[in-house]
Amino acid sequence: TAADNGGFDFDENPGYWSSTEFAEVGANFIAVGIIGAQMKGTEFNLRATRSFGPATPPVINSTIPADNAEEVSPDDDLVITFETVVAKGEGNILIKKTSDDSVVETIDVTSSAVTVTSNQVTIDLPQLPFETQLYVEIPAGSIKSFDDADFAGITDKTTWNFTTMAPPEVGDSFQGGILAYIFSSSDRGYIEGEVHGLIVASEDLEGAFPWGCEGTLIGVNESDNGEIGSGAENTKLIVESCDDDNFAAKACADYESEGYTDWFLPSDKELEIIMGDGTSYNFSTNLYWTSTESDKDSASAKLYINNAIVGTLLPKSITRSSLWGRDILVRPVRAF
Repeated sequence: TAADNGGFDFDENPGYWSSTEFAEVGANFIAVGIIGAQMKGTEFNLRATRSFGPATPPVINSTIPADNAEEVSPDDDLVITFETVVAKGEGNILIKKTSDDSVVETIDVTSSAVTVTSNQVTIDLPQLPFETQLYVEIPAGSIKSFDDADFAGITDKTTWNFTTMAPPEVGDSFQGGILAYIFSSSDRGYIEGEVHGLIVASEDLEGAFPWGCEGTLIGVNESDNGEIGSGAENTKLIVESCDDDNFAAKACADYESEGYTDWFLPSDKELEIIMGDGTSYNFSTNLYWTSTESDKDSASAKLYINNAIVGTLLPKSITRSSLWGRDILVRPVRAF
């Protein structure tokens, strides 16, 4: 189209790249599938073009999970693949219960929870309820084509619906580790009508660790900082307050398993209930740090010995107790 320079102000000497693939033949580059050639050694420029005519609204090619899917993990992302490149518009995506049309989650398309890459839209959700039939509503205009045509949306309860899996049981492999405990009504993190709890990593972190921050009172030594549901906040405070290079809470916070990165050093009560009878989840007979502090120089650790879980206070700086004759290990935990 640039050959006659018909009023479009193309330079006379340089060539211009096109999106057509070229094959090298002798001294020339020959466009594959078309008539024409460009000489080697020619300097090439770029000139953007766009088509005109009726804009084409986006059309869904596939979804994850698929429509009518069953046994869907409640923490999976939702993914929509369109037939063409798309962009964000405006509006709220709704996740609703099929049983009563109540809204489970509201996601603003313009938020960071929704990402668009070429023709794929990914929706990062909080955990959905277990064993529940759900459907997705997407308002018209919340997704647009590259030429600004509105996606028609999904406004019914049958176009994209799915059922989440039944709750796992204690001892099941789940979300990067092993489900070790289900929250009860007295626990921090309990939500009536929902299933939440603690997942323990399937093995200890390699090596022994100090608790860290010797001589510094972090403030995770009060009574509620040893309770179930407090380990994550304890770990966050320790990591933010401690300038040491390598310590138990940081090792847990840096841990990753099956894509899950929200691990923490368990609190006193969390570790006690997870250790159980001392034979569960591959715990050794060594000591294990908790995220519960005693004072500026010592913190709580636990071990299983003589058919009982024993708690002890140890100096924050040590990695092995000469009194107990044992290393002090770390086992990451995460909540779901």
